[in-house]
Amino acid sequence: MKTIWSCCLATSETANAGREQPDAFRAETPRRALRTRPGIHAATALLAACAAFGVTACSSDDSNPAASPTGATGSGGSGTTATAMGSGGSTAVTAATGSGVTSATTGSGGTTMTGGSGGAGGGTSSMDSGSDAGPATAQFVAHFDPTKGQVPEGLAVRDGIPYLGFAATSEVTKVNLADGTFTTIATLPKPAAGTGFMTGLSFSAMSPGVLYVALVSFAPEVQPGIYQVAAEGGAPTLFAKDPAMPFPNGLVPDEQGNWFVADSTGIIFRISPDGKTVEKWATGDLLVGDKDKSCLAMSAGSGLPFPIGANGIVKSGDSYYVTNTDKGLIARIPVGADGKAGTIALFAGPDCATLGGADGLTVRGTDLVAADNFKNQIVRIGPTGSVTTIVAGAPLDFPASVTFEKDTLYVTNFAFLNAQTGKGNPGLMRIDFTNR
Repeated sequence: MKTIWSCCLATSETANAGREQPDAFRAETPRRALRTRPGIHAATALLAACAAFGVTACSSDDSNPAASPTGATGSGGSGTTATAMGSGGSTAVTAATGSGVTSATTGSGGTTMTGGSGGAGGGTSSMDSGSDAGPATAQFVAHFDPTKGQVPEGLAVRDGIPYLGFAATSEVTKVNLADGTFTTIATLPKPAAGTGFMTGLSFSAMSPGVLYVALVSFAPEVQPGIYQVAAEGGAPTLFAKDPAMPFPNGLVPDEQGNWFVADSTGIIFRISPDGKTVEKWATGDLLVGDKDKSCLAMSAGSGLPFPIGANGIVKSGDSYYVTNTDKGLIARIPVGADGKAGTIALFAGPDCATLGGADGLTVRGTDLVAADNFKNQIVRIGPTGSVTTIVAGAPLDFPASVTFEKDTLYVTNFAFLNAQTGKGNPGLMRIDFTNR
């Protein structure tokens, strides 16, 4: 069976044997694919695909991503759970190492970035103050096999059914909540190993029977962009593309059916309801990543060799909110009366202790809820930008996407950092938010 990292290395041209890092970081970046993608730097191509948010587009020797419905055993909440405990309200920002304790709450404006561990070890974190529901727990709904490329990133829910995407195999699946099995309903174009991966998923009220899926590609053979898949399954179709949008990640529709897509190069795109008009809607420093001062680099001494900026995106009120993974922050972009983007402002962070690896984002009332993949935690962001940990530690394993179905928060366990060994814990998780 191939590991995910060995699939990344299948397209490497050379390796630097002198560095004590995972094999995927030793590979030099192939440049052939870059020549047809203007604006993509060499450092973001293969390594972005292998080491950031999609692992690789490959699977084990005996797997068949395009096969008819396949199943994976799962447990409806059995096994180890991650529990949040303690009290909220602390404003100190502390660096977390190993399985240490992180601070409960930080303010919104100018907090200095502090280091935090991206390890999967369990540890305590504070429960949000004001909750009478007791400690929160994260429980498995379904387990997946990392050796077959079954690492879920994107997530959407329709009529109580979770749909998710396996980043490495381009499979779109839906999960049976009764027994944890899953069915593949479609397979997007699958980039060659090390050149692309699948990211965000979303439904729109304007076209409720259609699932929109983001595909990243750094090679000319596969078109990056937003694809459409019928909720019942079938062949995917390309909905929207743009030469400056090779790394589409989070996506969300507005009330008129327009789509707003966060490209991790640091641009928010607006796409018309018919997909024919794609425009750069917003860009700025708060949306751009910084690999040299990323939360991962500050905690581990060295980070990924490429930047990861804008990632998750949601709309709340008259503004869009966007996570910046590298910088551990959330930016706010108001929408003007003319539909144009207003001035981008800092809403929460920067703070590596509570927003390190901020990824997927969703809305609950007046609050935001985010997945912090480097920190293996789920956090709540209040209306003033204060950040409170809801639950942290195992079995959360590089949580990526979050979405609510009534009082249940569903979370994809991307298991990225551990999947390279075949010992990751990818799956679909749920957290009960009743009275929370």
